[in-house]
Amino acid sequence: MRTDYDWTTLIRRGQVEAVLNYVATGDFVVACFPGALEILNWQDLGSAGHNGFKDSSPRVFQCRYISGGHGAALTETNWEDIANFITSDSPQNSTTPERRDKQNVLVLFLGRIAPLVWVLIAGTLASAGFGLWRFNSHEPIRTLFLLAYLLIDWQILTRV
Repeated sequence: MRTDYDWTTLIRRGQVEAVLNYVATGDFVVACFPGALEILNWQDLGSAGHNGFKDSSPRVFQCRYISGGHGAALTETNWEDIANFITSDSPQNSTTPERRDKQNVLVLFLGRIAPLVWVLIAGTLASAGFGLWRFNSHEPIRTLFLLAYLLIDWQILTRV
């Protein structure tokens, strides 16, 4: 979600009682991909799992920072913490033992240059594909190499 999501309005309307957001120490997926879309103001995706929400409502609780990457909040060590937040009459901030003082420096840096990360990845993939296409071989072999490369790229990109 976008970091500027307006939770206060939803809380005032009674649509949401409280929000608990876990901000991960090393979520490069959110930092680089939805983070780039947020920086470029494309789509309605954002980096709240990497940067946290800007909403200052006292009903928006942020666990800064939880150890791990993209799935850090959903680890078994946090289940009780999440259940207590959901079932409590007066929700409070996370008490998870997985809390850390700071985020991974590399992930912070990548989050700041997220659109450039996209350009670098696209350029690298395009250069490798072009190199395979220019490979000095018979057309059917070259085409098979290129198709294999595209399949490998697809497998990697859909699983990262």
